[in-house]
Amino acid sequence: MGTMRTLSIIKADTGGWVGHSSVHPDQEAAAGRELRRAIESGLVDDAHVASCGDDLALIMSHRHGADAQVVHSFAWDVFRRTSAVADELGLHGGTRDDVVGAGRKRAGPHPAGADRAATDGAESDRVQSDGAEPDGVRSHGVESHDVEPDDVTPDGELRGPGLGYAELEIGEERPSEPVLCFLTDQAQPGAWNYPLFRTFADPFTSSGLVVDPAMREGFVFEVYDLQENTAVELACPAETYDLLLYVGAPSRYVIHCVRSAATGVVAAATSTQRLSLIAGRSAGQDDPVMIVRAESGLPSVGEVLEPFAFPYSVAGGLRGAHRAPLMPVGLDDAHPTRSDGPPRVVCLGFQLTDGELIGPRDMFADPSFDRARSRAVEVMDHYRHHGPFEPHRLAPDPLRGTTTPVPDERLASRWVPLTAADVRTPEALRKARQAREQAAQDHRAPGRPTEKEVSGP
Repeated sequence: MGTMRTLSIIKADTGGWVGHSSVHPDQEAAAGRELRRAIESGLVDDAHVASCGDDLALIMSHRHGADAQVVHSFAWDVFRRTSAVADELGLHGGTRDDVVGAGRKRAGPHPAGADRAATDGAESDRVQSDGAEPDGVRSHGVESHDVEPDDVTPDGELRGPGLGYAELEIGEERPSEPVLCFLTDQAQPGAWNYPLFRTFADPFTSSGLVVDPAMREGFVFEVYDLQENTAVELACPAETYDLLLYVGAPSRYVIHCVRSAATGVVAAATSTQRLSLIAGRSAGQDDPVMIVRAESGLPSVGEVLEPFAFPYSVAGGLRGAHRAPLMPVGLDDAHPTRSDGPPRVVCLGFQLTDGELIGPRDMFADPSFDRARSRAVEVMDHYRHHGPFEPHRLAPDPLRGTTTPVPDERLASRWVPLTAADVRTPEALRKARQAREQAAQDHRAPGRPTEKEVSGP
């Protein structure tokens, strides 16, 4: 087991099946065929196709390291194929993301005679058998990648709107390597701040922080400032309050990764791409993904999952402009429909063994999360009754780039500045009091003593 390995999740919204609720089985089958070829060609060691809501995710084990051009280019081409399928089926919303729109312009149509074998009902399946190819699109191996120059950075890193990815360089596998892959729908990138803090810094969630000597030195959090494009590392428990100062504002500050202070092992990695910042406009939901390693000097699987027993609120929801509870669900229920929500999170568990992804296990298909799901529905009821009012509707935020910008440009010319006399500021009140006092002096009857004269010095 001495091989250095990397686990990647790369996701995109390439078109929703009935609104934003789901990925069509034909899209999953097309992605599965490409992953099978990638395994056979040696590009990746193992792979799974998965989905949550209308987001399609490629989970891949490989030996190319993080930000590998060959892996990212391959993912881009897979999403071009699934967007071609979406074009043929008339699926919804894929053209919101430039990566998909560009892919559709370059990819051929989905042929009528292509294999459209549906998956067996679960939203995650081991890669499918080979089938017919969309016209004008080649098979993919290590040597075959049609990527435009602007699609990736010079280092090969995917940067197009519509794409999100998390990559964790595992290095040498442990004798037992459990990994948890989280997918969301209708959520923004800061959605992982709360569970990561609870898992890696809160002893009331992870008792291993107290009782496991390997965890007692704590963990180091790398936090990104999405507005200033800067990063900082904060070590817990020493800098717990400093960490909370930032990650408690997830619309701007996002936990990118977590590593063990004792060993330096990276325990968690998230996607931190923000579509509105990349695109410079509303570009759909970010729908972040996350990879977490567990056990043997790291929090247990149960400790990693525990924070999701509370349906905490996240930004996202309908049109990316609302706040709503994040509902942990099994794969069969990962299809948000009520006001495009509540936002969903799924977890696929694997044992990584010699590069093979043994699994997945549907980790939230557990009745112990039933109460969290019920509470999420109750909280959603509470939010929905607010209608277009905060806190259900998100406060105006130039970072967020939703489809409802505030202020509305159509009304900009009708807003006029207020003067000091128009508002009850301390300065305006002082001037008004002086004016009243002067008026009283001007109209005082001759010979009538003032209040000061009556009371004396």
